[in-house]
Amino acid sequence: MENILSKLSLNNNSNFNGEKYKDVLKISYKSDFPIIKTNTTDDNNESEGNKNYSLNVLYTGGIKTYVSNNSNSRGYTTDIGWGCMIRSSQTLLANTLNILYKQNDTNYDTQNLTEICKLFKDDYAFPFSIHNITTLGKTKFDVNIGDWFGPSVASQCIQSILKNNENKLINELICDCLVSIDSGTIFEDEVEDTLLGRDSHNINKESSVLILLCVRLGLEQINEDFYDSLLTLFDKKFVDKNKKNFNFVGIAGGKPFKSLYFFDVDNENNLIYSDPHYVTNYTTIANNDSELIKTFQDNKSLSFTNVKELDPSMCIGFTVKNIKGLQALKLLLKDNNIIRFGNKKKELELLENLNLDDCI
Repeated sequence: MENILSKLSLNNNSNFNGEKYKDVLKISYKSDFPIIKTNTTDDNNESEGNKNYSLNVLYTGGIKTYVSNNSNSRGYTTDIGWGCMIRSSQTLLANTLNILYKQNDTNYDTQNLTEICKLFKDDYAFPFSIHNITTLGKTKFDVNIGDWFGPSVASQCIQSILKNNENKLINELICDCLVSIDSGTIFEDEVEDTLLGRDSHNINKESSVLILLCVRLGLEQINEDFYDSLLTLFDKKFVDKNKKNFNFVGIAGGKPFKSLYFFDVDNENNLIYSDPHYVTNYTTIANNDSELIKTFQDNKSLSFTNVKELDPSMCIGFTVKNIKGLQALKLLLKDNNIIRFGNKKKELELLENLNLDDCI
């Protein structure tokens, strides 16, 4: 079901044809999913379970109110209005897994796609559910369930799930996740150590390191100096299809007050994105695999925007499968103004040996 607010916010262009993007996975707002329990304590020592939650949602068909203030089940049954950063981060991760699965398995088919989509179902039983991500956000970063996530919190929640994951499929595709929360720095030594650790611990050598770079490219708008560097990331050379050693897997972030997933650029340098501000009733896909996949492939949420309109805060994703891929990626990014390569051990040593008196 469409949300009337999101329809008004999209760039409706009759010349835009999204059919070629059917293979790009999209995750959007859901309604009527199993309750996300809010039984933790906030900063005022008031139990969140003692609060009453209600949300009026405007649809083309009228207004529907979601509320859960029963004494035994307080919490959220929809993420409308607050979950867009989580949804765009899920979308980035879902497409990452899909790209890697296709590259690793020449017999990839609908069943494989179903396996990936199920990982993101809205229930505590599924690793990348909004339930597990929001719970981590509260316990690790003190972000209340129902509050908006920033790119760094969303990325670190994904990192935590990946590090503690026991799902066979995920482990075959991603061996670890490295997050930079305040810069576009890829630490070569950290990536190399992770790859060597994978090889020495009999972890699947076809699995990749997921790198998430949380950057801020300006104050209220993106600095013009970053325009070309940002657009260049969408060049097809950043998907190493033949050797499968590295991939650029998109950007989660976007416009002011709403997060999107950017995955391509058109001939006029407009960024093409999937918008999570569309609503699907979860009960229609919870036990129906074909409807689940249909939701992930639906193109109604696709649109485009100019780089000048972007919010400067975003998360940029890459995967690296081996040292050769790391070096190839470094070469491609040597003139990029957003992303740089560094040595984490050396930078930490410099900080430890820094004499504060010398800075005065």
